[in-house]
Amino acid sequence: MRTSLRSYVLASLLTLVFASCSGSGSTGSLQINCSDGAPFCLVACDLGCGSLGCSITEVAENQRLRFTFNQAVDPASVTGASFSLRTASGIAPDGEPVVDGNTIVFVPAIRVVNGVGTFGFQRNQTYILSIAGGRTPGQSLRSVSGTQLSDDLTCTITATRGIIDEDNAPPSGDLINPTNTQAAPVDATIIVRFSEVIDTTPFLTAVNASTPIQYTLRRSRVDPQTGERECDPSTAPLQIEGLPSVRLEQFNGTNVTVISLKPSFSLPGESCIEVRVTGDVRDLSGRSAVPSLHVFFTEPSQVGDINFDETFQNAQNLDQDISGGTWNNGARPAQLGGDGRHGSFNISLGDPIGLSAWQWNTDNFTIPAAYTFSGQSEVVTDGKFYFTDFIVGPGERVRFVGSNPAQIYVRGRTEIHGTVDVNGTHVTAFNAQNSVNNFVIVPGQSGTGGGAGGGRGGRGGDRCLGSGPTVSGNIRLEDGRDGESVQLLAGHAYNSQASQTAGKGSQMFPANGLNSSLTHQMSFVFNGQMNWGGSGGGFGGPGQQSSIQPLANLTIPSVAPFNVPAPTGGAGFALVPFPAAPPPNYSSLRHYTVGGSGGGGSGSHAFAALTTQQGKWKAGGGGTGGGGSFVLRGGSVVLCSSTSAFESKGGSGYTINGDNPTTPIVELATQPTSWGISCPGGAGSGGSFLLQSSSDLQMSGSINTSGGQAPSTGGISPPTLNGICNGGDGAAGFYRLEAAGNVITTGASLVPALVPANNVGSLSDRDDASGQV
Repeated sequence: MRTSLRSYVLASLLTLVFASCSGSGSTGSLQINCSDGAPFCLVACDLGCGSLGCSITEVAENQRLRFTFNQAVDPASVTGASFSLRTASGIAPDGEPVVDGNTIVFVPAIRVVNGVGTFGFQRNQTYILSIAGGRTPGQSLRSVSGTQLSDDLTCTITATRGIIDEDNAPPSGDLINPTNTQAAPVDATIIVRFSEVIDTTPFLTAVNASTPIQYTLRRSRVDPQTGERECDPSTAPLQIEGLPSVRLEQFNGTNVTVISLKPSFSLPGESCIEVRVTGDVRDLSGRSAVPSLHVFFTEPSQVGDINFDETFQNAQNLDQDISGGTWNNGARPAQLGGDGRHGSFNISLGDPIGLSAWQWNTDNFTIPAAYTFSGQSEVVTDGKFYFTDFIVGPGERVRFVGSNPAQIYVRGRTEIHGTVDVNGTHVTAFNAQNSVNNFVIVPGQSGTGGGAGGGRGGRGGDRCLGSGPTVSGNIRLEDGRDGESVQLLAGHAYNSQASQTAGKGSQMFPANGLNSSLTHQMSFVFNGQMNWGGSGGGFGGPGQQSSIQPLANLTIPSVAPFNVPAPTGGAGFALVPFPAAPPPNYSSLRHYTVGGSGGGGSGSHAFAALTTQQGKWKAGGGGTGGGGSFVLRGGSVVLCSSTSAFESKGGSGYTINGDNPTTPIVELATQPTSWGISCPGGAGSGGSFLLQSSSDLQMSGSINTSGGQAPSTGGISPPTLNGICNGGDGAAGFYRLEAAGNVITTGASLVPALVPANNVGSLSDRDDASGQV
């Protein structure tokens, strides 16, 4: 997100009882007897006060300190001598003690100077607390009855706990001016008061499309049903300009922040003004505000012209964070960027999937109303997002999933310091036999999904029952299915070449599906016939075939009489050269946005069945999905720092050893518990990245479009059965870097290796809209 936030440390207030007195803290005139018989004593404080000092020695910069006595305190006795907080050099924190009945509360001051907040205790500074008692009778703290405090208290505290959230609640904003929301003055100052002190850093600059409070102007209309004035939703909102001012106030005894905006022009009469408080408003602990919308209408007034003078001679007034193009002896729009309708990118709007990681669905994603230009929630169903600015911070990961490729249009600032993930999904352990009953069909393992816009892996074949194949719709259900081919946008010039890129499924083995064809030549006990795995998906090159490393006496499918061939790998799909005579309106976006192909599933086989389990067939394993496709079109400089990572790898597999890690199925007392040694599926290919800039594109991080590594058998017990069958690995994908300025790849780690003639080019694409503010 664009808004820069300070980090604060939360601290809890602790109240501990003073050891030398009994009872609990109170206010008013309630009197509690001291345990040592003294008439006036301290009974509780936030620092764990005791006869030896304070058990708590660390405080927050804005922490209130409460001291409770057994009698009401005489305010006149609370002086710098009787109640003292100072550094060793005599400097007091910014604040004052407040007497309220039985309590003294030290209230740190919170001030804002030039938009920067300061707090009562200086960070990391050490203070000496002294409360004078009977040992210093001339300066002692006294009760309202005139009784002196029975004992002195001295301890040392250090402000090392940062800033605390005093109310432990999200801030909320109220519109307090104008007070007449139906007929406000056209020169009204707009004032929002928050429920607590907020981080004021984002309010140091003029209002723009990304500031935490949005001020917009619309026409109004009269509802014919109710006769009441309302905002006209058919009119586009106009951003109100101005420089906000910040001040602190006391409201109901609480420090609060007040934000005021005097618009830079008189508002039109009978207009609708919307003041939108977004979640980008944060309190001192970093907690987001409760989003809210406040509406008022201006009084009737004469219509007049509003003039804005901009010479466009230089970029002094250009909001470069949310703008593309240049202002230099005229305004020149950017080639790319879109209209920014979805506001500032906020990675955390996605679903959390781990530490600093969020998932965005390209088929169904809602942008909240607080972010959109329309002021209404907008649902994205085509994978196209239009942001004013797009920043992925260091250590953050954004993962895109769905059937649509992720297409990110950015009007202004674009920085990637974290990870963009459109990887295919890995395949996991699969129960290939499921039951000791030889006549129960086990469905083949489903192929995994691709990354956003990537092809799916093929399904494994169903478990054969040993009486021949089952045919449905001309498909033998015991055979592995092909994965999906590369995924293209409509109208791709090379569409006819895509169909052969999918990883291929393997047939079941033996191909006739008969128990009578099984042999048990391994130690005359185990069936030694192992099937081919599924092949890998192709894209930047062909996917790999399955391979088998047989043990002695192990029959493999290429041996007569069955002669089942290994499935061929998915074919390569060459994107270079760009079509010499492309279709009308053809673009790099259409050409280079390619989702990877899926790996093929494997067919059923009966490898390792005992002579007593002649029909013990296994279902086939699924193939993995291909890497997805991700497009980034920036209206300004696109910066991918050394910590950035773009991943569109094909899904990978695991080692199939037949062991069941969770719910053992004991088939025979002498046989290991087993899920069955299924034949492995193939892996998906890598996907694609298309990064485009209307200015310069700097890639100093990594791009990885490698193909997936397929599942493999191995580690099988007993070692007699440890035959190795590998599914085919997927091929690598493709990436393309284009800029109207320079493409810089210094220090980048790129897979496959960079071939400038293929992977780098000048920008020729143009969006229907770009934006400047």
